[in-house]
Amino acid sequence: IPESAIDHDKARQLDDSGSATDTDELDLEESPEEAPEEAEGKTKASPSRYRDLFKNRSIVLFAVLTFTYHLANAGPAPLLAQYVASITPDDTSLTWTSAIMILWFLPQAATSFLMTYAIDRFDHKRIMTVAFVTVPVRCAAIALLVEFSNSPWALVSTQTLEGIGAGVYDVMIPIVVQKMTKGSGRFGFAFGFIVAMWRIGHGCSVLLGESLAQSFGYVASFTTLGVIGFLNLVVFVLFFNFDQEPSPVKEEKEIEDRRTLSVTSSSRDFGRTLSV
Repeated sequence: IPESAIDHDKARQLDDSGSATDTDELDLEESPEEAPEEAEGKTKASPSRYRDLFKNRSIVLFAVLTFTYHLANAGPAPLLAQYVASITPDDTSLTWTSAIMILWFLPQAATSFLMTYAIDRFDHKRIMTVAFVTVPVRCAAIALLVEFSNSPWALVSTQTLEGIGAGVYDVMIPIVVQKMTKGSGRFGFAFGFIVAMWRIGHGCSVLLGESLAQSFGYVASFTTLGVIGFLNLVVFVLFFNFDQEPSPVKEEKEIEDRRTLSVTSSSRDFGRTLSV
């Protein structure tokens, strides 16, 4: 594809601050010969400043929620594999460990497929809530099984919840970021920032979970991660919304454009009055 055939502003979903308004259309109808000059005078859209993205409370909150989601969600799998290996015979421990690490991919694939239908039919926040719910439920189930039952089959089956949560969350991340950055021209930067928080949370979760397991035991470790997941769910439900917050730069541009348009229209009307 030749570079000249690419509309970069449209590709990055950048709003055109110079797009025609109702007043523009009215003036063009009255004086079509002035259309080329007016078109040349339009302000070319430019991406929002990076610091303005961090002033957007929705973006910052979603980054924190993503960090804490994976802080609670990533640690249970390796901890579970470690625990199951300790309660099963040595000749089968590696098999159980592999099952734990692989099993969640099946429900994740199925959930991701169903998401292609769900995102067009259900409220996006309710869909995301499903992912947040799976974390505390999964951690609570593992903690109870570790405390009262040593069945490797039951323990491994809890990984289906991780697959469901991952199938929902991984699909929704770019959709949520697109909603929050539409018109800013900074989707790529914001998406990379959110993914970075995901990876940092993942690493911290493994470290936190293992530290708690070594110091206080597996039940305490799974319980703590579950509490983090539950608090994250509460914050998401009560405080997060998908409404795009207007960029301060964009607001300033719109106000400036309206003033410029008003002055231009008034000057043109005054000139017509004098000519008459």
